[in-house]
Amino acid sequence: EGRFVSADLERPDETGLGKFDLLLCVDVIEHLLDPDILLRFMRSHCHDDSYVLLSTIERDVRRGKSNMKSTKAEHVREWNLEEFGQYLSSQGFDVIEHKTAPAFKMGLWGPLIKDRWRLLRKGVSLNYNQVAVCRPSGRG
Repeated sequence: EGRFVSADLERPDETGLGKFDLLLCVDVIEHLLDPDILLRFMRSHCHDDSYVLLSTIERDVRRGKSNMKSTKAEHVREWNLEEFGQYLSSQGFDVIEHKTAPAFKMGLWGPLIKDRWRLLRKGVSLNYNQVAVCRPSGRG
């Protein structure tokens, strides 16, 4: 049981959404010109016991250390694990758990399978997403 809400995360409308127990942002933050807006929006919809889960690509695992160029034009910004954790903390979140996870998608879509095999042959870990579970800082 739950209430799901969609929002324009670059120009969020604050009207009447209220507070939520769980806020999810899955593989979105890397697409935003100003992710600070997203995190302020999410924080404003947290109560003291809220959890926030965010996932994004782990740049160093996927692209290699010190590689700042994404192969995806739609990715405005990618972070490594340390940078993303520090960024979330700077935006008013206590990071409870933060780790890499498999970047598997559901289904057997041909291009996706070819991409996974290509990565495995190159020795790239398939754990190239990072997942952070957070709480709003200064609770209670």
